[in-house]
Amino acid sequence: MWFSNKKMYIFIIICVVFLLSFSIFIHNTPSMKQRVKQLYDSSGKIIREWNSKTNIEDNGGTCRFLNDKGCTVIISGTFIIEEN
Repeated sequence: MWFSNKKMYIFIIICVVFLLSFSIFIHNTPSMKQRVKQLYDSSGKIIREWNSKTNIEDNGGTCRFLNDKGCTVIISGTFIIEEN
């Protein structure tokens, strides 16, 4: 065998750490696709609409994202996030 057991374990650990780091990086990187975010009232009418390339962060009762002007939009209360 061209790998000793110790070298094999180190190689596998390095690969796992690299893959986890890469997936975290990709998850936290804003997508390049322009998305429209809409806020509706209880009857289904649009209250407000934003264009943004960033993902929505949900912090338990509060969500936030950056709009296309770079300002942070924070929405609190009862909300539903759907992605199509």
